[in-house]
Amino acid sequence: DFELELIHKIEVGKSVAVNVRILDFFKQPFLNRYFHCMNISLQAASPIVTLEAISNLDKHAASYMMRAVTLGQTTLVATVKDKNGRKLSSSPRQIEVFPPFRLIPRRVTLIIGGMIQVMSEGGPQPQSNIYFSINNHTIAKDEVTVEVIRLKGIKIHAPVTRLRTGTQVPVYVTGITSSQ
Repeated sequence: DFELELIHKIEVGKSVAVNVRILDFFKQPFLNRYFHCMNISLQAASPIVTLEAISNLDKHAASYMMRAVTLGQTTLVATVKDKNGRKLSSSPRQIEVFPPFRLIPRRVTLIIGGMIQVMSEGGPQPQSNIYFSINNHTIAKDEVTVEVIRLKGIKIHAPVTRLRTGTQVPVYVTGITSSQ
């Protein structure tokens, strides 16, 4: 049996470690010093990720660095050969490569008491009612700059110069100076 330890959702351009453990009949991991006899390998079904063997991070695992190259989904499969030369494979593990997470708008100016809805784009899919709570801020981090100002006065602009009685038109409200 196999145990693949990995993060299955990764931002494009980022890299994460993948550990592959081979388990015996009693579900105990083999030591990695025996892996050379087993021809262990880890393969992706498509080239949206690259895999590179690295020095083992754990005495019971073969370690790889997985780099997300392009957006999409793929699967990872680990394979070994047993003592009789039979090829054994792990069950496929889904991998999603997602675009960078961004908050929109990037910069906001509000008057005191004003409110704005901040939107997001990118990040893992599907984008439905996601609650973000991150302890490791290097995984997905973004920020919005908010400046709160006190208005000294306002200007009201209408896109027309003449109005007929009872006509409704949109108006635009701005601060008196260009910095407002």
